Amino acid sequence: MFDDIKNSSSWKNIESISKGWSNDKKYHITTMSEQHFLLRISDITQYEVKKKEYEIIKKYSLLGINMSMPLDFGICNDGNNVYMLLTWIEGNDLEDELPKLPEQEQYRLGRKAGEILKRIHSIKIDSVDRPLETKKSKKLLQLSCYEKSQVRIAGDNFAIKYVKDNIDKIWKEQPVYMHGDYHPGNLIYTPDGNIGVIDFNRWEIGDPYEEFYKLESFGIEHSIPYCIGQIDAYFDNKIPEEFWVALAVYVAHASLYSIKWAEKFGQKEIDGMVARCGKAFDDYDNFQLSVPKWYTDKYRDSIMDEKKIINSTKLFIETLFAHDHSGHDAQHSLRVYNNAIRLANTEPQCNRFIVSLAALLHDADDHKVFNTKNNYNTRTFLKKQQMDDESIEQICEIINGVSFSKNRGIYPKTIEGKIVQDADRLDAIGAIGVARTFAYGGAHGRSIMDSIKHFEDKLLLLKNEMNTEEGKRIARIRHDFIKTFVDEIRYEITVEK
Repeated sequence: MFDDIKNSSSWKNIESISKGWSNDKKYHITTMSEQHFLLRISDITQYEVKKKEYEIIKKYSLLGINMSMPLDFGICNDGNNVYMLLTWIEGNDLEDELPKLPEQEQYRLGRKAGEILKRIHSIKIDSVDRPLETKKSKKLLQLSCYEKSQVRIAGDNFAIKYVKDNIDKIWKEQPVYMHGDYHPGNLIYTPDGNIGVIDFNRWEIGDPYEEFYKLESFGIEHSIPYCIGQIDAYFDNKIPEEFWVALAVYVAHASLYSIKWAEKFGQKEIDGMVARCGKAFDDYDNFQLSVPKWYTDKYRDSIMDEKKIINSTKLFIETLFAHDHSGHDAQHSLRVYNNAIRLANTEPQCNRFIVSLAALLHDADDHKVFNTKNNYNTRTFLKKQQMDDESIEQICEIINGVSFSKNRGIYPKTIEGKIVQDADRLDAIGAIGVARTFAYGGAHGRSIMDSIKHFEDKLLLLKNEMNTEEGKRIARIRHDFIKTFVDEIRYEITVEK
């Protein structure tokens, strides 16, 4: 089947993928050079449909989002099939990972998903793709099919009435290119703690608000904070009332018609859809509510408060280090903060807020720069931000565990402490480590040889002092850079003239 696919001779492993509702046959391809691809095979009768799908995926691939990128499209199996080759997104299904994460992390990922969806919806529609009519009549026809079916459930009249009474509340927005099946089951939780988007085979053009009804169908059973985050971020925290009304129409319709749709898959799937329908009826109080009971702004308020404090902290350190040019300056603290967030993305159980503040403030009482005791600068600033005593103590404990000279061979007990210690040490190696070493040496009258000795006494040891797996990975790369640099500069200094 695969022999006439370009470069298939380099494939060493072809693993069938059974998950999903698509009619495509899907395979995980591994090449001789350990590259990973996703292969989708369709019947030749689907050629035009799949060609258009591939063109749409190419449009989405220009957005700069992490997704299955298009690689190749064509005919295979002696003209009997169509194939589509895409990049493989490494990671686990987001729907499986969300319940394992802290609620704030679930919410953060939901916001990330909302931002991605907003970018997908931002693509300008080609004139040839613009729909000539709405889907209102289709929705009513589907509802009628449900009403005539043998799978109707008791007490469905209020939902049927809600759809019919409010059908004109949908399709009021300009139509957009849609993913078509956007929920945690079609998103990948990547090793760096971010999101990858897969399975675009249900793409369509339509009302952007319709993209959200599957949060009720397939999202809230895995993570309510995620669902809230997706909505909040998509609307920049300003959710219009007309969205809620339109979404309620889509949820009421889907709750009923999904039962009819599930018939072809058997009683188990029918039962699953009936259960989801009952949950939707409860969440919307039999559609007396337009905003579901599970929606709350508590996560948004919390994250907005945290962002405000983080931004205040950035301004504080810029003022605190305004006249320092030794390498322990505001830019160093910001780089450590960026390193810490990068590491925190791979350690989802950590408290990102505590990590952020500890990373930004880790040098606020550094003895090389300030003559303070008991973290005076840090404590004073955090109290002004109305931080609680427990958090202040945790942040100070993390900061006090950062120094290499004071903590050689001592490893932090908490994941937050490990992240911040690694983040600071990463800024001491690699290209930036070289620059900082000579900046500090110049500010303190060190000779070039003294600075080189600092590499050997401290910086070349850091690779083996890291705590987190991602920290160790990055440290290996940066260590190799400074090792090459030290070898070269010693050669240039000692080479015979």
